[in-house]
Formats: sequence, structure tokens, C-alpha cells
Amino acid sequence: MARLLYQTIQPPRFTADALAAGFTGLLVVELALDEDGRVVRTQLVNPSGFRIDDEALMAAKGARYLPARNSAGQPIASSAELRFRFAAH
Repeated sequence: MARLLYQTIQPPRFTADALAAGFTGLLVVELALDEDGRVVRTQLVNPSGFRIDDEALMAAKGARYLPARNSAGQPIASSAELRFRFAAH
């Protein structure tokens, strides 16, 4: 898996249902990126069961990523993980 470098990312919103339930944890999104750094597939590794899952997927899809590069410096398709930590206070 490639080291994930992003240009911009909007953090996911902590949803009311997750907040009311006191959800605390880490959501991990697997990403498949094309050679331009665009998201072509996302998958939530550890769903929480709250609407916050959708927020994490939307944040991952909406971010702009720098493409991975091969040893010759050419952009290549890659996969990576994006992690979001949440803590209800």
C-alpha cells in the first residue's frame, strides 16, 4: 500500500446519531486511486453502524490526492488507507 499524500481534505462531520451514542473509535477507508490520484473505489474496513460511516466515505471520495509514483518518477495507480479518529466528548 502506498503512503497517502493528499492536497486537500475536508474532515468528516461527526453525526448526531454517533455523538448521541458516544461513539469513539477509528474508521479506516481503503482507497483505490488512479494514476492521476483520483479515487476510483472506496471501502470502509470497519463500519461503525452509524451515519458517520457515510461521512467518512464522502470525505475520502472528496479529497484530492497526489498520485503515487514508480521508481522512474511516473505516476501510477495505487491503493492506500485513510484513517479518521472520532471521540465523543
